Amino acid sequence: MSVPEIFDITRENAPGHYKPSQTALLLLDYKALVIGRIGPKAEATVKEAVQMRNWARSKGIVVLHALVDFTGTPPFSTTKEFSRLSALSAQVQREGGGEEPRDLLEGDGDVEFNRRPGYISALQSDGIKQFLKDRGIKSLVLMGLSTGGCVLRTALDAAENEFVVTIVRDGCADAKEEVHEFLFGKVFGRGDFVVSGREFREGYDRLKR
Repeated sequence: MSVPEIFDITRENAPGHYKPSQTALLLLDYKALVIGRIGPKAEATVKEAVQMRNWARSKGIVVLHALVDFTGTPPFSTTKEFSRLSALSAQVQREGGGEEPRDLLEGDGDVEFNRRPGYISALQSDGIKQFLKDRGIKSLVLMGLSTGGCVLRTALDAAENEFVVTIVRDGCADAKEEVHEFLFGKVFGRGDFVVSGREFREGYDRLKR
């Protein structure tokens, strides 16, 4: 799908069709612990996330932080990852690492949603679906860590909940680079749109409604 088609305001299934008030930017699990594990590529995604966040706020697009809460409710017992997630929760409570970078938290107006460990899609966060419905949000712009985890699962979940989904590729990273490359090369772009942060900002800014 070419960039001009993404910003075709006549197409109900394109993000360009929706006004800022109908659009949300979702920042997925930019946690210090994850950033540290992935390394420099994750740090680069944070810089892109800061640019996207600042731009979205200037346009009147609501910014949502969707985060796994490792300090609250424990993982649900039937998840296969129960042992790993329980150990990770204990580590975060003991050593920290569950916070977001300071640059993603400056200013007021963003909304935070948390989800129980074991839930991967951001749409499993407490209250987020009702919030999106109440605000009349139709178009979701996703970026986060990791590509093969919350980004993939949120994109699939959101598409099946009838949202128009856009993934910002340079706002995503994965500890396994081959997973990141495979998803962006072979999977993403079918039920969603894929652009760079710059492409999205510039394309959306050019729209004439």
